[in-house]
Amino acid sequence: MSNPNLVFLLSLLFILFGYFLKRIGFLNEADSKSISKIILNVTLPALILRTITGTTLIPSLLFLPFSAIGYGVLVCGILLYINQKKTEEDKAILSMGSIGFNNGMFAYPIVEGVFGLTGLQYLAFFDIGSGLSVFGLSYMLAAYFRARRDQSDFRMTLGIFFRMILGSIPFMSYIAALLLNLSQLPIPAFIDGVLAVPARANMFLVLILIGLHLNFSLEGADRKKILQILGLRYGLGILLSIFILNLPIGNEQLHGVLSILFILPVSMTILPYSNTFGFELKTGGVLVNYSILISFCLMWGLINFL
Repeated sequence: MSNPNLVFLLSLLFILFGYFLKRIGFLNEADSKSISKIILNVTLPALILRTITGTTLIPSLLFLPFSAIGYGVLVCGILLYINQKKTEEDKAILSMGSIGFNNGMFAYPIVEGVFGLTGLQYLAFFDIGSGLSVFGLSYMLAAYFRARRDQSDFRMTLGIFFRMILGSIPFMSYIAALLLNLSQLPIPAFIDGVLAVPARANMFLVLILIGLHLNFSLEGADRKKILQILGLRYGLGILLSIFILNLPIGNEQLHGVLSILFILPVSMTILPYSNTFGFELKTGGVLVNYSILISFCLMWGLINFL
């Protein structure tokens, strides 16, 4: 394990550098969208391909993607149950804010810095389940509640569901990497060298992007929904982290990664989904920003405790 304090301090430095670039006007919202596209479509897929193809698939790790899906379903189910009388838009925001985690845009660079390649491999397994939840279930619920709000028909066939999932380049990168791994076909040295360049850039770009998105103003946001989502996500997440910390796991990297999985931030897909389906954006933006701050502090403390 690398020095966690050094990793977190360097991460904080680059996040603040991104925020500084935004404040002086060197980078703006349009730039952040371009950087986000580069991360999702170039650097993160390259990192995924190099990470998963180089790992040994352990059947015992199959619980990781299922735990990501199960946790999102649990939190979403509780929030929808206690908010049955809320509007359809409220239910949509609660659903999108409770399902999935911000792995590629937050956790990857920190886990890579602290736990190295082995830690990344564990996180990648978890991220497969999170990706299914975000690109499938979260999108489907947003579409469903939009249809309910507009009193229009809602159709979700198996074909539509798979088109939504397969339309994600990061998720397709997982599928390709898993197929390469299972087939035991090595990535040619030249291709691996090509992938290595954008993969190394992923950490820097993600941290700069987080800084560009920092905005903690609550004006126009629904504070009650924010408190419900963050309170339940982190309440259950901290309890699970405490439970995991007491498990007799010999592998240091696995122990460390497992302890932080359920305190990761809200998925950033709440923003494009809210825009796509015509829901208000401010609450989603506040959720993403505050969850990044909370997760950063919790992860720093937990990893130092380990």
